[in-house]
Amino acid sequence: MNDESRSNLPSMAPAIVASPAKRIEALTGDPNFMTSLARGLAVIHAFQERKRHLTIAQISHRTEIPRAAVRRCLYTLIKLGYATTDGRTYSLLPKVLTLGHAYLSSTPLAVTAQPILDRLSNELHEACSMATLEGDEVLYVARSATPQRLISVDLMPRWTTIWNTPTCRSRPAAHCIRLKPSVPRSPRSGSRAG
Repeated sequence: MNDESRSNLPSMAPAIVASPAKRIEALTGDPNFMTSLARGLAVIHAFQERKRHLTIAQISHRTEIPRAAVRRCLYTLIKLGYATTDGRTYSLLPKVLTLGHAYLSSTPLAVTAQPILDRLSNELHEACSMATLEGDEVLYVARSATPQRLISVDLMPRWTTIWNTPTCRSRPAAHCIRLKPSVPRSPRSGSRAG
């Protein structure tokens, strides 16, 4: 590609990721949209591998949802058995996995693929996964690893995974530029820093 053709390409800045509160606010004019449910889900998503115990202020900062609303969401999650508190910090309980299990158990492809992934993992002595794209992120719905590792469901930024390669090969270059991170990521795991 020469300099002239490069100058004709539109410059693409990384996509701006709106906070959960801003995404929720954009939908509040819809009479069928449940703001409280959306806020509750945003509170659940605020918890990460590295920050499993969070204060109301930390969750409010991460989501940009007002503290009072965060407190009500956490109160409800605790009453329903999805979260717990030590009086200062909050954390999710294993029951929250039932939310994802409902999807996995109703998706025949993931259930059917699991024995195939297990056999392939055994033969290759490597982890094998099945995933689907969720916007600019990859959602792993089935995984088989060595017996010492746990099987998990993860949502990872697409740019940190092998899924980015075939996606970029089949899309215009401008699309792939937008897949670059807009949030600092941990160099080891690809997870959000912080």
